[in-house]
Amino acid sequence: MEYRVEVSERAARDIEEAFEYIRLRAPENAWRWRRRLEQRLQVLITSPEAFGFAPEDTEAKAEIRQVLFGKYRILYTVRRQTVFILTVRHGARLFLSGGEIDAMQ
Repeated sequence: MEYRVEVSERAARDIEEAFEYIRLRAPENAWRWRRRLEQRLQVLITSPEAFGFAPEDTEAKAEIRQVLFGKYRILYTVRRQTVFILTVRHGARLFLSGGEIDAMQ
C-alpha cells in the first residue's frame, strides 16, 4: 500500500529555516541536504510504520513517530493513507509537550 505524504505549514517553515541556516554557511551543502531530506520523506510513502515512536508519543493524543535524518528528527503521524509531517526539528532541541504536538494536528 502507498501512502500520501503531506507536509504541514510548520514543517515547511522548519525545513526552510534549516535550509537557510545551512545555505548561509555552505550553499552547496544546503542543496544536498534538501535533496536528501526529500529522499528520506519518500520512504514514508511505502513504509511509515517502519520507524519508531517519538518520545513525544507518550503525551500526545495521536500516535507520533519519528524518522531520524542526520541531526534532525522528522515527527509525523499516520491517518488512514496519509502521512502528516508535523515538524522537522534539530535533535539537540528539547522534546515537545503533548499539548504542543496536539496543537500541530
